[in-house]
Amino acid sequence: MAKYGLTKYGADSPGSTLSTGSMNGSSLLTALRELTGETITWDTALPWFNDAISELTDKLKIEAKTTITTTSGTSNYPIPSDCLSIVKCDKTFTTWANEISFDSDPGTGTVDLYYYRKVNKLSLETDIPTDIPENYHYALVLFGAMRFKQSDEETEQAQGYERQFNNKKSLMIEEIRNKVRQKTVKAVYYDN
Repeated sequence: MAKYGLTKYGADSPGSTLSTGSMNGSSLLTALRELTGETITWDTALPWFNDAISELTDKLKIEAKTTITTTSGTSNYPIPSDCLSIVKCDKTFTTWANEISFDSDPGTGTVDLYYYRKVNKLSLETDIPTDIPENYHYALVLFGAMRFKQSDEETEQAQGYERQFNNKKSLMIEEIRNKVRQKTVKAVYYDN
């Protein structure tokens, strides 16, 4: 678990000793409570953290691959539940609902399916936001603080946390784009 010391101004402020390592739901919640000085419950913070994940990954397309074991005479197979869109398949196909249907009998064997998958969200306090680079996990805390301050009608503080969150988002996008250019990750960040 990450060790951190927070100031009321956040992780980027002078004197902050926040570790930018991996944070699970529990450490995100603890950091949010320390940052805001409030006792916020997991049930309250969870949608904020997941909204932050959505904001950070709204244009992120993460590549995935699955191998479908086929049986001769069967053309329809379930699409993986985390599939957003299919990128490539070894056979010609159509999709309908949650199934892929091969245009011809695939025979007995395997077919590789490449696709963009959905981003993983948090549900338990032990979950880690695995699709967010570790050094940006704290951005979820900033987003949570922004939402808390918005609900408490503290507009100026909410805007400050929003600026910090957006700065982290910009840095993360640039880092991912640089890694994509260097071909060191299996994700793409699109502008459109």
